[in-house]
Amino acid sequence: MILDANTENIARCAAALLAGELVVMPTETVYGLAGLARNPSAVRRIYHVKSRPSENPLILHVSSIESAKQASSTWTDTADRLTAAFWPGPLTVVLPSDSELGTVAIRMPAHPVALRLLEQVGEPLVAPSANLFTRLSPTRAEDVSSEIAGQVFTILDGGPCEIGIESTIVDCRRSDTVAILRSGSISRADLEQFVPVIDSASDIRVPGQYKRHYAPKIPVRLVDTPTPEAYGLTILSATVKQIPMPRDPRAYAARLYAALHQLEEMNPPEIEIQTPPRTPEWAAVWDRLSRMVG
Repeated sequence: MILDANTENIARCAAALLAGELVVMPTETVYGLAGLARNPSAVRRIYHVKSRPSENPLILHVSSIESAKQASSTWTDTADRLTAAFWPGPLTVVLPSDSELGTVAIRMPAHPVALRLLEQVGEPLVAPSANLFTRLSPTRAEDVSSEIAGQVFTILDGGPCEIGIESTIVDCRRSDTVAILRSGSISRADLEQFVPVIDSASDIRVPGQYKRHYAPKIPVRLVDTPTPEAYGLTILSATVKQIPMPRDPRAYAARLYAALHQLEEMNPPEIEIQTPPRTPEWAAVWDRLSRMVG
């Protein structure tokens, strides 16, 4: 069931979450499968519904920096600078915690519906992407799969996601430097305006690090020049079987998953994706494309 994200329905969803139900909520990145973070049963259900491996940790979603500080055992200078610059927004910070993992990943989403829902619930939610494990994330309410939709209280429709790919994840355990653990719309250059970024092989487990991830059910091939009769995505002129994509990396990312969901519905034998430029601005897009063929 899909509900408009009006005041009444947000209140209904907040009550359902507090009662241990799961809700699909919109964020500015992708739609998330939300459950109460302090409810072990709800958290277990998220893993079950997504068929997600238990060692793959979840990101804590909060409505304020104060709430984030309460969730971590050490709030660092780097976290202070980055959250002041980018929150609410598509940035996840990893910090020390007293949990079994020893770390916690936290973000404050920028979507007004997500923030209103978090404020009404009054405590953090965990909300991984509302997809089956390794499959495409939904960026529209109608793209949430029937396997997910059939096991949640409801889907809150907040419209198409503005960013369209998952958040940038940054290791903020140090007070002087950070490391990028997952690429997203907030780039290395964006981060370096506020903190030095180092290349570091991290031992932290975070979402999005599997070789194959964010992938359509249909095999994907990256090509320099799409075959005219092939189904796929192109940044050149498209045929009736191909979807033209923006030449701007941020606009491309915002359109990527929705376009691939469209192609999945056509059920072709294969999807060809024309390779975008190999420049730093396209790093997050390349991360997602490379995992589709991983």
